[in-house]
Amino acid sequence: PYHVQCTDSATWAGDEPLLMAQQALVPVVIDPNRVRGGQYLAQHCDVIICDDGLQHYALHRDIEIVVMDERRVGNGWLLPVGNLRELPARLRSVDFIILNSASIQNKHEIQMQLLPQALQPVNPASVSQFAKPPVEFDYLMTGIGNPQRFEDTCDSLSIVFHNTLYYPDHFHYRPKDVPSGSVIMTQKDAVKCSGFALAQWYYLPVKATFSEHFLSDLTTLLNTRTPVKQTNGF
Repeated sequence: PYHVQCTDSATWAGDEPLLMAQQALVPVVIDPNRVRGGQYLAQHCDVIICDDGLQHYALHRDIEIVVMDERRVGNGWLLPVGNLRELPARLRSVDFIILNSASIQNKHEIQMQLLPQALQPVNPASVSQFAKPPVEFDYLMTGIGNPQRFEDTCDSLSIVFHNTLYYPDHFHYRPKDVPSGSVIMTQKDAVKCSGFALAQWYYLPVKATFSEHFLSDLTTLLNTRTPVKQTNGF
């Protein structure tokens, strides 16, 4: 297991683990053997959150949470015909269904809002603390799973960009991959570009918010579901 440090590079630790370590300030561990990684964390933590772990059945779980966007279950078919790893009926057995962009359709779904925050320089050392972020950019650049949503968010904030440049999700940027000129990107992109960022590169952070009702229900589950000691050690 590797304990991600806030000063690690995204090339070494991965963009999402590094971002979680920097933002959440809690232990983040990566390990190709997720059971082994979980056993390591169980020695140091009371609660373990496993990202993208729903179908990893070697991992014991006390609470299951599914996060979906506006595509929901798509055409309802499994890969490769659809985009599902399991049939939609699996959703009936999870504890929470969180929608990060679509409107809720029943009482069992929970709305999560991603609220844009103030623009931040990718390399703060290259910008005066009194500098005002621009509202117009030469490029919108991103390498995420749903780039259109980022573009729509910038549009809603009246952030002007003249060109778009999309890379695959988890793309590892090199200096030559970023065009000259001013650039706006996501925070997930920024952690991969911070080592060679120019002063005119900015990112748009977002903050996830939930209803107090959900947070209360989650806290209740955490307090009432007693973890069962598993043969795999946690």
